[in-house]
Amino acid sequence: MTARVATHTSHPKPIFDQPTRDLLDAVTADPFLSMRVAIVAPGGYGKSLILRELSEIYRRAGVMVAEVSELPTASHPDSAPDEDALADSVLLVDDAHQLSDVQVRQVIAVASLPRSRVIVAHRPWPAGPALTELDELLGRSHTAVRPTPFDRSHIRAYLTAATRSVAHPAVVDFLYAQTGGVPRFVARLATSVDVPAAGGSEPPVIPLPRGAIERFRPDLEAVDGDLQRLMLALEAGVGPHTDLLGPLLDRDRTAVSDLMSAARATGLVGEDGVLLPIGRRAIAVLLPAEHRIGVRQRLAELQLERGGQVLGLARSLLGAGVGGSRMAAIFQAAAREAIATEPTLAAELLAGAAQVDITPAKGTPMSGYYSVRAAEGTHDPLFARALVIEVDGKQWDLFRPI
Repeated sequence: MTARVATHTSHPKPIFDQPTRDLLDAVTADPFLSMRVAIVAPGGYGKSLILRELSEIYRRAGVMVAEVSELPTASHPDSAPDEDALADSVLLVDDAHQLSDVQVRQVIAVASLPRSRVIVAHRPWPAGPALTELDELLGRSHTAVRPTPFDRSHIRAYLTAATRSVAHPAVVDFLYAQTGGVPRFVARLATSVDVPAAGGSEPPVIPLPRGAIERFRPDLEAVDGDLQRLMLALEAGVGPHTDLLGPLLDRDRTAVSDLMSAARATGLVGEDGVLLPIGRRAIAVLLPAEHRIGVRQRLAELQLERGGQVLGLARSLLGAGVGGSRMAAIFQAAAREAIATEPTLAAELLAGAAQVDITPAKGTPMSGYYSVRAAEGTHDPLFARALVIEVDGKQWDLFRPI
């Protein structure tokens, strides 16, 4: 028996790590203290929530909260900021990595004032020269705050506050394993999973509803081009190996490293270059299947060329409708890897190696009509499969379209 996690209508009290609490306590103790701080973390780590907490603290103390668009220099980027006009205000900047260089220069101008209060939140990537300069300036006054993921105790506290009941240990473990403790991802799944009934000797199985996975669609829609191909490669099980990712993306090592930084900045990829389980599941469910198959096929070709193992990739491509001489070679190599431990799989791979796509190209003349008619498209691909059987020196060759 299971029960849906019940949530209260009010939002649970935010849970912060110690460096973040220290910052909030310092501002609460003296809101008029000169304060210049950078808050740096990947997406989903609660940077915006920290800024909202700071905004409430400052407003309650009578300190005006300003944004970049409200700066006196906004319409005249080259003019110096008015220190007196900013004396009773704090500049809170969210998503600074999305600002233009001109806007970042405006923030630098304010942060350079002796009595300024400037708190800037941004992802670690992208970080252009202007943002790097801003971080260095802020770092002279206060060490950057880098929010960390939830541990199990944080997740337990979050669930208890959200549901007003004791969090089930299995749910805590499940959320931690799936999300790596990324706060936003914990919050997304916390209201979607089913709580297993207590008791029983076996660990309960907690399903992950499709609705919970759908909540990650905006994250994936923000990822396109080579970054999406990189994350598809990570979903296929390839680690941050530039010898494979470089040829796949047609990028050099520096460019691949930059893309890895972009992937980590989404929050879906850990520092080790591995997708979080929920990220892997979301990619598998939400991105087009043909994109996944194309990336896996290309990775298998690259592995074959370099003499690497292809079994894992070939296994995932069985029944995917891929064919051709390259795929035949991949399936054959995979069968050799599998024959000693998985003979049945090896046989399936060899059968896959004998399958070839023979779909006529668009415009191919079609028979069976009273007049000449050309193929206009493909409804389903046409494959041919060959089977060679040899017994006691006698050989039979079988061929049929499928």
